[in-house]
Amino acid sequence: MFDVVVVGAGLSGLQASYHAQRAGLSVVIIEARDRVGGRVCTVPIASNRGVVDLGAAWFDQETQPRVTEYFSIEDRENMAMICDHVEAELLKTGIGGIQEDAVSVDDYVRKMGANDKTAKMASFWTRAFHGLESTQVPMGCNLIARGIASLIGESKILLSEPVTSIKNEKTHVATMSASGKVTKGRKCIVSNPSVLLADIVFTPSLPASYRDLSTRMTLGHFYKSIVCYDRPWWREEGYNGSCVSYIGPINIVRDSSMPEKGFYALTCLMTGADGQSWSRLAPHDRRHAILTHFAAIFNVGDDSTIWQPMGFFDKIWQYKKYSGGALSPVPRLGCLANIAPIYKSPVGNLYFVGTEYSDDWRNHMEYALISGEKGAREVIQALRQGRLN
Repeated sequence: MFDVVVVGAGLSGLQASYHAQRAGLSVVIIEARDRVGGRVCTVPIASNRGVVDLGAAWFDQETQPRVTEYFSIEDRENMAMICDHVEAELLKTGIGGIQEDAVSVDDYVRKMGANDKTAKMASFWTRAFHGLESTQVPMGCNLIARGIASLIGESKILLSEPVTSIKNEKTHVATMSASGKVTKGRKCIVSNPSVLLADIVFTPSLPASYRDLSTRMTLGHFYKSIVCYDRPWWREEGYNGSCVSYIGPINIVRDSSMPEKGFYALTCLMTGADGQSWSRLAPHDRRHAILTHFAAIFNVGDDSTIWQPMGFFDKIWQYKKYSGGALSPVPRLGCLANIAPIYKSPVGNLYFVGTEYSDDWRNHMEYALISGEKGAREVIQALRQGRLN
């Protein structure tokens, strides 16, 4: 029997497992998908030009420090040194400023003393959205999930094992997967979104307040499309690639290029009713709708490079079996006051974690990590208290 069984290998489940293991507890993670990361999903671009993140993609170092916590002290010092150097150069004006416009970012930071991890994980920071330091992981954000998984040990992560039932006994918990595999633990941390709890048979049944989460919570319509080009045509037209549209299907556009990889990209977010309508289109129609909206936004004609992307990626999370949508569940109108206390309470030997359970900045990777860490602390304390008693 394990000390802790964790259901779900998204960021919160991985973080909970990592901290429980660091405290000396035996852990096992049971994941329905064939990969770790949950709604952090990275896919490669053709011709080895890099990757795109079809799920969570950005973080900032000031408000989301745990995302960068999985570096050694030496790695963090190296990254800080590179960041300080680049920022100092950017503050200069005239002669003495950065003159390395013919050098790739990778070459530039390595020249300044960046180690491999710094060059791969934080080759550059860009200032956008009113000066917020926002970071895009060059190797894709799923690298974070895979990194945590490697710290836990991949042998402790059971993939392609969707949990169908959980027995919450007095002294332990027993989970059963669709394959019939039974896993027992003294405590169980469940990291599924609340709207998906109804897919698991709990014995005894969860309290009515928890059962109501599946009907009182809803996942919004939030979709992402990434359009890749060989060159940044929008910059050539004098645009920075960031815009907001009150007319759908696109609501937000952001330049997410990686010049050092030789590809340039615009990331589009389609939300609410606009996103819902767009998501129902056939794949080729979704692509055409995005490019047509680009043409209107940037005021270009039929002969523009806009119509010739080198790659087009999108993901409709609502249709993914073990996701149910994005970002994270929100309470329906009039339900918040009744739901809020539920997020604070374990049920017997069951503990619930996820970005929706965080008190601050829900929907962000950082706060999935915070929730997982908090859940692990509660389990550690409960097991230690049990031993004392």
